[in-house]
Amino acid sequence: MKGVLEIALILALTVGAAYFVWEKGVSTPLRPGVAEPNDFVDCATHYPVRESYPRTCTNGLGIIYIEYLGNTKEKEDRIYVSSLAPNDRISSPLSVRGRARGDWFNNDGEFPVELRDASGNVFGRGTASAKGLWGDANYFTSYEATVAFSPPRFESSGVLVLSPAQGREDPLTIPVSFK
Repeated sequence: MKGVLEIALILALTVGAAYFVWEKGVSTPLRPGVAEPNDFVDCATHYPVRESYPRTCTNGLGIIYIEYLGNTKEKEDRIYVSSLAPNDRISSPLSVRGRARGDWFNNDGEFPVELRDASGNVFGRGTASAKGLWGDANYFTSYEATVAFSPPRFESSGVLVLSPAQGREDPLTIPVSFK
């Protein structure tokens, strides 16, 4: 009987420790001289990142910051980008490739691509062109675009916007940072 109680106690302690690590993460104290993070990117620069989806970072006070991924998951059944991932560091010229449903394109087999800063100002434009037959909403069609840009002077991040054919809203947005 004594062996069963010891095993139960060890099991309970192991489960409790695992729960604490899972829920709270391994906390790293606030580092001297490091400002409290404003967002996930700031946090990830100085504190451990939990490799989940989306990734999370916990500062020394236990505050959790979640990586912003844009709306890539909500749009993946309509359009996706294969040449970059959310929060990638980009430089000019930016090559954008992926696949989109046929109805994402206009009558010429194209759709607009823009780079915007945090305030929504456009600082780079391009046009994605279909690389095959398009127009059927039931099928994905490959596309390619190139966007030349000069990064904003005082911004380190922005968003890549891929808009559907004219007359429809709800674009794909992907956060990016600049090299």
